[in-house]
Amino acid sequence: MNRLSYEDRLGMTAASRAKMAETGKKPYAGLVRRARGVEQKARLSIPERQVLNWAIDRGYEVVAQKAIDKFNVDVAIPELKVAIEVDGGLWHTRHSPGKLEGDRVKREFLESLGWKVFRIRGRSPGTMARDLKSLQKFLGDQFNTRR
Repeated sequence: MNRLSYEDRLGMTAASRAKMAETGKKPYAGLVRRARGVEQKARLSIPERQVLNWAIDRGYEVVAQKAIDKFNVDVAIPELKVAIEVDGGLWHTRHSPGKLEGDRVKREFLESLGWKVFRIRGRSPGTMARDLKSLQKFLGDQFNTRR
């Protein structure tokens, strides 16, 4: 049996990616499909559900786990193009630098599409209450909220 060397496999992978680029296929198409699936079967953490209910109580039409290209936003207000990301525990801290970098890339991508990204820290009720108050002020200042 003739086995390919590591270098041959790398060459084949590079050729395949080049072919995909020529045909206009995006290598992240599977990620886009995954994001849409996550939106359809939205599962929320307790802090995410609290933020979703908070926005609904204030009259906003919201989408949980909104798919935007290959990313999902925890809670979105599509008509205002506001993305609310809910960070809980140590998941989004200096203790997880890879996650912080992913958050930065996601934020920059969403902002490039005209979305405003707001982060809610769900680590404690007090922190969440302060962040929701800031979000209410932001929405009121930017969009004349419904109240």
